[in-house]
Amino acid sequence: MLKRDICVIKSIFVAASYLGTFPLEHKTIQRRVLIAILTIVHMIGAICIIMDYKHISTSMKFEVTEKFLMAVQMMALFLFNGHCLYGSINDNSLWKSFFENIEKINKRFKHSIKLVKVMFKWILFVLFYSCIYIIAVWRRRAEMSNYFLFSSVYWVMLHLEMLLLTLVTCQSSNFLSIRYTQLQKFLLETFSADSITIDEDLSHYENVQEIKLYILTIHKAATDINRATGKMVLTLLILTFLSMLSIFNLLLFIYKTMNFWHFLPSIGKVLENVSLLVFSLAIILSCDKVEKTSKELINTCTYIYASKGSEDALMLLNLAKELRPKFTAAGFFEINQRLLPTFLSNLSTYLIIILQFKFSAL
Repeated sequence: MLKRDICVIKSIFVAASYLGTFPLEHKTIQRRVLIAILTIVHMIGAICIIMDYKHISTSMKFEVTEKFLMAVQMMALFLFNGHCLYGSINDNSLWKSFFENIEKINKRFKHSIKLVKVMFKWILFVLFYSCIYIIAVWRRRAEMSNYFLFSSVYWVMLHLEMLLLTLVTCQSSNFLSIRYTQLQKFLLETFSADSITIDEDLSHYENVQEIKLYILTIHKAATDINRATGKMVLTLLILTFLSMLSIFNLLLFIYKTMNFWHFLPSIGKVLENVSLLVFSLAIILSCDKVEKTSKELINTCTYIYASKGSEDALMLLNLAKELRPKFTAAGFFEINQRLLPTFLSNLSTYLIIILQFKFSAL
């Protein structure tokens, strides 16, 4: 089933708003009631997760390093929840502006995607690792208190929030990158005529003005989505980094103590890290794709100006350079493919430090 990509983005956004990931569009009373319910759920869930981690650290006799990394990881998780909850309470003017801008773009440049294929792939992924996690930790259910069930359900809810954030960010980035590609084709068609007839053609002037408008509109949409999701993406990347350090340290602890019975409950932690890594990579690569397609538009303007010497092409070139979209993690660093080597380099450095620390204590 084919569906307009803008409709897919709106559908995911509405679903995420009910989980408290994004602002709600309900009336004031309904909005306040839902926010109150979500706040209570998050508070109870946070308490249950803390008690769950406390039980795990006691039963597995964690050392200071394990307790510290797990505590920092929990703080990052609660920080992500806080940003989501604050975003749902806060004014949704950025999201309104974003949807208004992509509506304008969609009127001229339309695109459809296979909805079933996209949704099935992500839902299957979440169900797969969630079921394995629950099965893995269910083996120790006799040791757990009643809060364990709610903790597991809340754990799945949190990762659904991360999934929906990833889907909205990726689909929005794909929307923008596809429009840059379509705009590039429209640009080539506009300047396909001879340079002699171009300046005298009224339709050419109208097309140039239209291209200017859509370069500006795409830039506004990219800025809106970046400002709306920047802090959540930042906390997600931090959470991914800390989770990978935590699970690596946990596996080393299990190997050191030779208590492999504890490895089965750790399967859920491994799957959690896999999911967080996939979410982070999906966001980074989709944002990088927007940057690359905008660069291709700039290269096309450069080629047209070099081959035809058109002043309109020079004007569009300067405009495209000035309004080139840049996705950042709340302004701390740019989100593109160049982030991956830095991320992996820092991760490997800390992993080596943990490895040396663990084996020096043997």
